[in-house]
Formats: sequence, structure tokens, C-alpha cells
Amino acid sequence: MGMMNAKQSRLINPVLTRVARGYKHPKSVGHLLFPDVPVPFRGGQIVQFGKESFKRYKTRLAEGGTRKSVTFGYDGDPYKLHKHALDAQVTEAQLEESAAAGVDIEVIAVQGVQDIIALDLEIEKAAIARNESNYETSHKTTLSGTSQWSDPTSTPKTQIKAARAAIRAATGFYPNVAILGAQVFEALDEHPAIMERTKYTSSDSVTEEMLAKLWQIEQVASAPAVYVDENGDFVDVWGKDVILAYVNLSTLKDRGSPSYGYNYQLQGRPVVKKSYFDPKTDSHMHPYEDICAAVLAAPGAGYLIRNAVA
Repeated sequence: MGMMNAKQSRLINPVLTRVARGYKHPKSVGHLLFPDVPVPFRGGQIVQFGKESFKRYKTRLAEGGTRKSVTFGYDGDPYKLHKHALDAQVTEAQLEESAAAGVDIEVIAVQGVQDIIALDLEIEKAAIARNESNYETSHKTTLSGTSQWSDPTSTPKTQIKAARAAIRAATGFYPNVAILGAQVFEALDEHPAIMERTKYTSSDSVTEEMLAKLWQIEQVASAPAVYVDENGDFVDVWGKDVILAYVNLSTLKDRGSPSYGYNYQLQGRPVVKKSYFDPKTDSHMHPYEDICAAVLAAPGAGYLIRNAVA
């Protein structure tokens, strides 16, 4: 949690804050593209990376010559952190009954609030990653017909190889993360080309680890999250798309190499503020708060495959 001053410690619930900071929603994958980076301010400029990071400099220096200087990364587009907050409500009756059953209902309530906020943040991250306008023409493709991976004659590795090559050409690094919409992952489990390449494994079905090895990507993750839209229908957060990216969390610190994105998070967040009792509802209220924003730092470090399945 880090050190808190006396004033801060009086304004938060330290026990529930420790719970909040140690919890990750099991269905979220957005953090793989936008890893958390603590920042001291609610706004600033994104540390971005361009071709300057790969420009060749003639470093041989004659005796008495003047040295050139070089910087890595630059202050790009502005960002503004957004507050996400909900109260975790526990009624007096729930508290009494859970205590008798040996259940910590307050922890469950806080994690339930975190699940709701995590889904909202997942939707925001997916919206950035799936936005075609965020990518150069050479870093995106839309599949159709027999090229879609739901077609047994398609060749998924063809698109994966193209994506790997595009990211390496723009950054010098191959992608180390691939996010697959749930329907994409399900289609690959029955794809003849994938089954042929993995038939000698002990698993009865295709796994994320198998695809990672097959495609030479460190981490492949299926994205199962869904939400209910205004019509009451369930919608896949990550749709039918695939996003490949090179992600390097160290880049914000040393400004030395590009990374697809970050989740800028205000230092000291998330936090559960001081709990209070609401006599109108006979409830204990636990105000949860996070202040953060997902940002795209190096679009060239990513590749979007739209409509990978029909």
C-alpha cells in the first residue's frame, strides 16, 4: 500500500483497501495490453515513442569533435485520469447473518463493486484496442469469407505472421501479447490447421498455451468478458477481433523502448474510503474509488485483426 500520513489513514479503511489492491478480476485481459503504471498527477502527457527511437546515429567521434545528444520517448497527447467510484453496501442483517456463518460479507461486497468497475474499465480498454482509426493501414486487416478463421480452409497463421512482421518492422520487437475474442478462441478449438499442429499433445482441446507456442507469442489470452447492452442483450466485450501487441512495462521508467499502452493510475489508488453507517437503509457503506485512464502509447506496437470469425 505504501506509506500513508496520519490524515490519509483516517480517511480510508486500511483493511478493505488492502483487499481492493490485491484483487484482480479473473475474466479481465485488458491489463495485458494496458498494464498499470502509477502516476502522481491526475493529468499530463502520454509518454509516446516514434521512429526516433530507431534512427541510426553515427556515434563514431573524432578527437575534439562535438557529441550529439539523443532522447528516448517524448511527451505526446494529453491524458486525463477519470474517477470510477461505487459504494459497497452491506445491510445490518447481512452483516449479522454472515458473521454467524463465518463469512466476511464486507470483503465480498467490496470485491463485487470491484467486479463492476473492472468490467467498465475492460470495456474502455477494448474500445481503444478495437478502434480501427488507432492503427496505420499496415497494422490492421479485416477478414471476410473464407479468410475468416471460422472457415475450415482459412490459415490463421498467415494473419499472425503478417501481424508479427508489421510490429517488428515498426518497433524492432515481435509481439508478446495476443488477445482473442472468446468466439475466436472457440473457433480455433475446432480449426483443422490448429488441430493438426497440436494433435500430438496430451490435451483434448486447444489451449492458450498451445497457441502461444504455435504462434511464437509469450502470452495468448482468450477474452470471455460480456456485458448487457441497453436492449438487454449480452455482448462480447472484445467482439470477434484479435489484437497483437508488444507491451513493455519498463518503458515509462527508462523511456528507452516503445510499448503498446499503459493504464495510468493515480498513486494511492484504488482505495476504500472510510466506511460509514447509513441509518436510512440500516447499512454499512464502503466507498470504493479508483482514478485511472488507459492510454495508447505506441500504436505501431499493435496490430488489429477485425472480424477474425464470422
